[in-house]
Amino acid sequence: MRLFSLGCLVLFLGLPVAAYDQAETIRARKYSAFRAHTILPESFRYVIHQNGKHLFAGIEAALKVPQREVTVARVMSENRKITELVDGQASFGLVARQMGFVSGLVAVLTDPSTAGPTYVSEGFDFYLEKKLDRFHFVFDGYPGPTVSEAWLSAQLDDVVNTRPQYLNILTKGYRQVNGNSRFMFDERHPVFGVCSIYFSNVARLSAHLWYHAWAAADGDLTRTPLLRENLSRLK
Repeated sequence: MRLFSLGCLVLFLGLPVAAYDQAETIRARKYSAFRAHTILPESFRYVIHQNGKHLFAGIEAALKVPQREVTVARVMSENRKITELVDGQASFGLVARQMGFVSGLVAVLTDPSTAGPTYVSEGFDFYLEKKLDRFHFVFDGYPGPTVSEAWLSAQLDDVVNTRPQYLNILTKGYRQVNGNSRFMFDERHPVFGVCSIYFSNVARLSAHLWYHAWAAADGDLTRTPLLRENLSRLK
């Protein structure tokens, strides 16, 4: 299933899986957004899928923003703009671009490698790209449409607070290989764990933020997958 999803993404992006260069280090962030959009409410998911190029354009724009300029408050402010666009009946191309911008900011905000040595940040991007088809998207379910912004902010804060811990793990790992930013760590290595968690966090937080913005605009929430109340009935 993961390989099938990755294949869909490649068709979506028009990018070859095997190729790698510096311009393609954003693919993992785009794939995170792609995975996030697959668990949106059905009607919302459909229109965003039809506007994938705009979603990815927003991600590209956000990834140019320095981490020092990205805060939890800014992510929340940009997320409110999604609701404003929907309320104002803007085109879904604009809505999708703003969604991508929010997801890209989340990717920047939660990146544990940025404050480290150059070989760590370069290695992090390279390893994300090379192991992309091995990462799992772990999602804990939507709490529901009435979730507060305080809850969303706390979710972001929790991940941001792990950045120093994860940076230490990455730095230690790359020091063990003499700063080789192209080293392919075994999947049992802590570096793989940090990269996998980062990928999943970007997708998970993007999905929560988008769902909240859509719900705040009174969007159609029917056929929303992975609602916690629905999941609890299955236990």
